[in-house]
Amino acid sequence: MFLRGRDLLSNNGSTNDNTPTLNGTAEANAIVTIYNGSNILGTVQADSNGIWSFTPSVLADGTYTFSTTVSDAAGNSSEHSPDFTLTIDTKLPATIGVLTVTDAVDPVSGTLNNNASSNDGRPVISGTAEKNATITVYDGNKVLGITTADGNGIWSFQPAAVLADGQHTFTATATDAAGNIGGSSPTFNLTIDTVAPGVITGLTVYDDVAADLGNLTSGSITNDTMPTFTGIAEANSKVNIYDGTSLVTTVTAGSNGQWTWTPTTALTTGTHSFTFNAVDAAGNIGVKTPAFVLNIDPTIGTQILNAVNDEAGLTLTTSIQQVTAPNNTASQSLNVLKLGVGELLSLNVIQSSQLPTFHVDEGASRALTLQGSAVGVTLLSTFDLYIYKSNGDGTYSMYQKVDNFLQVLLLAGSSGTAKLNLPAGDYAMLLQADDGLSLLTSSQLKVTSDVTTGVFVDSAGATTTGNVITGAGGGGVDSAPNGTVVSGASGGSSTGMSSVAASGSTTIVGTYGTLIINAQGGYTYTLKSGVSPSSITGPDVFTYQLKAPNGSTSNATLTIDLNLPNLHANGDKVTLEVDPTPANVSTDGVSNSSVIVASVGLGDVLGVNVSLAGQLQVDVPTKLNPNLYARR
Repeated sequence: MFLRGRDLLSNNGSTNDNTPTLNGTAEANAIVTIYNGSNILGTVQADSNGIWSFTPSVLADGTYTFSTTVSDAAGNSSEHSPDFTLTIDTKLPATIGVLTVTDAVDPVSGTLNNNASSNDGRPVISGTAEKNATITVYDGNKVLGITTADGNGIWSFQPAAVLADGQHTFTATATDAAGNIGGSSPTFNLTIDTVAPGVITGLTVYDDVAADLGNLTSGSITNDTMPTFTGIAEANSKVNIYDGTSLVTTVTAGSNGQWTWTPTTALTTGTHSFTFNAVDAAGNIGVKTPAFVLNIDPTIGTQILNAVNDEAGLTLTTSIQQVTAPNNTASQSLNVLKLGVGELLSLNVIQSSQLPTFHVDEGASRALTLQGSAVGVTLLSTFDLYIYKSNGDGTYSMYQKVDNFLQVLLLAGSSGTAKLNLPAGDYAMLLQADDGLSLLTSSQLKVTSDVTTGVFVDSAGATTTGNVITGAGGGGVDSAPNGTVVSGASGGSSTGMSSVAASGSTTIVGTYGTLIINAQGGYTYTLKSGVSPSSITGPDVFTYQLKAPNGSTSNATLTIDLNLPNLHANGDKVTLEVDPTPANVSTDGVSNSSVIVASVGLGDVLGVNVSLAGQLQVDVPTKLNPNLYARR
């Protein structure tokens, strides 16, 4: 005999079907009597194949022991069949109560509250139900898994796979042995969040103790022993505040992420290194901020920042040196004039005629070797070389004349060489035609050798060091709180202050040398190489700026006095050696942009303007009546 409810049932089983169907086989056409214990439930006749089936009236909940006997047509009855025990249970199991959800991932672990957040992607869900019931756990409408309550009705379940970040709604139902399904438990809402909050931003530290008020920067010195810290973190997160490696306290950010903290007890004198990180509601820990260093010094409120001017002396030495210019690099086009040149020329003649000029420093001499050339001359002409020296008042006086320096035969010509040894001063060179008219397409005064011998400042050893804050090396001691730094410096022709690096050093170019200065005030001044004594007309002056930890600033100057030895002037006569041997003659076409200048006798002072277009204007004293014309 076997029984069938909604499914085939087993002996000693349970069912919530209170009209289970009993089935079996017997002798063909026999009468089968069905018993519950000793009580007859009913009879049924087997068919011609001996198969029979019986469904009782509704049975009450309880345990039943079914058996059968078989009677044939002759009235013979069999023994009772083996018992088949079945429990009828149509009562639903109790609804599971409030679920318990446990987080096993640090730092926030343990039992969670409904609507909490967790960084545990596989939280443990547990509860109580009917003993031995089958528990089905849901996330929304999705079955997460199935577990079984123990003999005391206690059960727990952990998802096999990590749950995705986001909102999850857990419920559970119990199914008893009879297949009755209880009601759904109350929902448990949980937000899974495994992403750490971002680093804290907008960190400010405010000093509200006089005399210096305002926001501090990392590394500042402050007399405020209880400064106020503020910043922005993840909304509603916890902000851990550390001093070094020690956790000082934890504050809570608002819904906009803003948080603030002021120590309730005074910070001790000395250095404090604060870092901050955020911990979100799920327990994810953010990265710590860079350290914000504060130096607490309650005494600095009485100190005033005052930078004092510094002055250092640098005694220079000089030596005689020779400097040779590269060959053939100083060639210069030269205007050739058919003028009667006097003893004195104005600066206007020098500049407008584009005459070549040479400068010799004080205490030096300059040896030049010159060679002239001209092409495109229409008439036989000879040219004299005139050397003029500046009088310093806008006029030039004749120093030397070289007759027949350049002889032009037919259309071209070149000179021999003239060797000059010039003392200190400014010089101009002029070619003048002796006779005939000049039509030049090209002319040039070429420097074939240029050697300057003079007194130069020795750069080796021309260095001085000091400290603008402490006054070391010369100057006054600055009044500055601890932590004051040099924040900027300038010198030379610069108009703005250059920032001084917080670490390392910064180079400032002065008028005569360079200053290398660091934030702590230490400096090294070095004279530039190749400086001539005549170029040094005063001290090298630099300006520097001090910045206190509270942000206040004060400026002062660093003056480097350059002390030169007494210099002795050389003689002021020109030494001139001329080799009149002409070079080879060649020809050149005539340029129609040249100037024809007729002979004219000029007075002691004259001015000449020659334009690039070939136009010529000569200014002479009014007592003269020059016979002058110009044409292309």
